[in-house]
Amino acid sequence: WLLATIRSVEALDGYDVDPNAGNLTGPYYYGFEDGRSRVGDSAYEGNPTTILEALHRFTWDFGTWSFGGAAHVMFARRNNRYSILDFLPVISWHQALLQQVNMSVVLDARWDPLPGFWLAAQAGLDDFNAETFGMADNGATTIPAAVFGAGFGTEMGIGKLDLYLEAGYTHSLWGNYDGTQNYPLDPNPFLRMIYRYVVDGGSVLLPLTSPYGPGALWLRSSGELKPKVPGFSLGYELLILGKNAANLITTDFYADSAVLEASARTLYMSISLPLKWQEGLLLVSLDPELVVRDRDVGFQVSAGLGLRAGTVKGPGRP
Repeated sequence: WLLATIRSVEALDGYDVDPNAGNLTGPYYYGFEDGRSRVGDSAYEGNPTTILEALHRFTWDFGTWSFGGAAHVMFARRNNRYSILDFLPVISWHQALLQQVNMSVVLDARWDPLPGFWLAAQAGLDDFNAETFGMADNGATTIPAAVFGAGFGTEMGIGKLDLYLEAGYTHSLWGNYDGTQNYPLDPNPFLRMIYRYVVDGGSVLLPLTSPYGPGALWLRSSGELKPKVPGFSLGYELLILGKNAANLITTDFYADSAVLEASARTLYMSISLPLKWQEGLLLVSLDPELVVRDRDVGFQVSAGLGLRAGTVKGPGRP
């Protein structure tokens, strides 16, 4: 069970949601931490909003098989009027709710068929249209996401090898719910699945739903070889990512999702070959990387030199 607050600090570059979108005359029930009611506003008429994130997850372990189920929830209330039900696990999922939330449900499974080899999958729903079964609904479409992964690790004659492979997909509206058209008809962009990493002068916005936000299709792989040379490791990291026009700031939750899903995707690819060597407290790294975005190609190299501090093993110490 996780319950945490997210500071409502405006994005560093000013590209952010308007807390009181559609409400141009006030009163301004929502606001950034400093009291501004919308992006670029200097009147400080908004009510500083405290954003809450909650997660509850259950797991079942059957040895080589394990299963899990989770609900991921975002809360933001008018004038921060939270109720005790908002803070309780499990009961805050469905019928006990007094106010609306942005909730996604995720199921996951893992299988370890052989020593050192595992397979895993996650599948989630951010919304489900009951009209599929002939029941009245509010017009939102069904919003799925899924991730599949595999890992393998073994000891070989030349050293220890670890490999990882992942493929994922998120619907274009995944994480975009903002209270529009649902009771109490109170649009609230702070409900969108956005994490705000606070830095000097503002915050950096990061998706809480997937590594790449909504409208993403990706393949990622990485590996590391630790040969029998003390402190030395060689690896690779590969990412192939397709992103359509959807985003967590301006995409309308009730937009025509079929059009969004079919929109042109920006292709992004990167491959790097990180090289590391550590001797005692000294750490040296070199990471050349090739980057492709549509038809643009770039190359960069990162180099690092550092000291790592830690406890030293000695007689009678673990």
